[in-house]
Parts: sequence; structure tokens; C-alpha cells
Amino acid sequence: MHPDLEKLLDLQSKDLALKAVDTALAEVLDAELALDDRLKRAERDVETTTRSAADTAARRDELMRRVEEYKLQQQRRQQRLDQVKNMKEANAVTAEIDLGRQLLAREEGEWLQVAEELGRLDSRQAAAEQVLAEARAAQENERSALSARRAQLQAERGVAFAARSESAARLDRPLRTRYDRLHNSKSSNALVPLSGFSCSVCFTAVPISRRAHIRDRLLIEGCEVCGAILYLPAPVEGTA
Repeated sequence: MHPDLEKLLDLQSKDLALKAVDTALAEVLDAELALDDRLKRAERDVETTTRSAADTAARRDELMRRVEEYKLQQQRRQQRLDQVKNMKEANAVTAEIDLGRQLLAREEGEWLQVAEELGRLDSRQAAAEQVLAEARAAQENERSALSARRAQLQAERGVAFAARSESAARLDRPLRTRYDRLHNSKSSNALVPLSGFSCSVCFTAVPISRRAHIRDRLLIEGCEVCGAILYLPAPVEGTA
């Protein structure tokens, strides 16, 4: 076997191990993000209902202030009516009192509607807060398990990355650069076994002039089409 082929295969095995850990770690991170998203939705519901309740409460208080002001104005008009001396002025004040009574009734009606709306919003806010609290409680065990799994995988990744770096250091720089370029650009492996005398990725046939070298594992050949480094698998013990 070409002396560097075994090193390349070892490096590729280390990359596959590192990729497996990265895939598992990404799944854990995605699961944690999904939990975060669910909490954020519940938190947004609480924020929205709280903001709506606060706005409605401010509107209710403003209406109450206006109702009290209208009531005070009505009291003053009534006092004026009690003090008037002629019918013309009495009729004018009476008309003001009637109009004020209509305005007061309208403001009180609106205040009642807003107060009822605030009651519904308070109920929605309480329900949203309960949903958020239940979501946090329900996620506690799951988050703890995911956190432990993430820490484990991060430790495993450190070990796998160190093993990968050690394996890569055994290769000459030009070959390592060639391998890294293929590894980073290809969705499949950088090293692929021959299928017969064809590339097992793109199925391009290896020229006859290079087959003997590959068969005898004397050269590290690349596929002319996809660029993958080709090798002939060692025969299984006990087979011809």
C-alpha cells in the first residue's frame, strides 16, 4: 500500500468521527433552540396581553377622570339653577344640564365597556402567565438533560478534534492541503474505494494506464471527473 494511503484513510476516519459528533451536537443545539422558541412565544403572549391590559387600564382611568369632571360640572350647573331668578336663564341652565346628562351617560357607558374589556384582558394575562410558568416547568428536566448531553458532546468533540489534528499532522503539507480541499468541498468522502475500476461516486472509469498503479497501491490517484482520491480496498481475508 502507498505509505500515505493508510494515513489518508486514518484521517478520513477521524473526520467521519468528528462529523458524527458535530451532527449530534447540532441536533442538541437545535432542540435547545426549539425550546427557546416555545418559551419566546409564551413570553410574547404575556408581553402582548400585559401591554394591552396596561393601555386599557390607562384608558379606563382617563374615562373615570372625565366622568368625575362631568359630574362636578353637573353639580355646578344644578347650583346655578337653584340660584337663577328668571325663567329664561333657568331654561338655559336646564338645557345645559340635559346636555351634560347625555354626555355623562355616554362617558359612563364607555367606561363600563372599557372596564369589562380590562377584566377580559386581565383574565387573558393571567392565563398567558400560567402557560408560560407551565412551559418553563415542563422544560426544566428536558433542558437539564440537553445541557448534560451538550457538555458530553463538547468534550467528545475536543477529543475527536485532537485526534483529527494528530492524524493530519502525519501527512505532508501538499497532500494534506489536497485532502482538506476535497474534504471541505465535497458532500461525499474525499477518499472513495473503486467499484471495479470505476469511481464509486461518479462511476467514471479509471484509464487502463493507471489501473496497475492503483491495483498495486503505488500511487494516490484522483478521479478525473469528481476529483475524489481513489483507492482499491484491501481484499477480505479468505477471499481470492
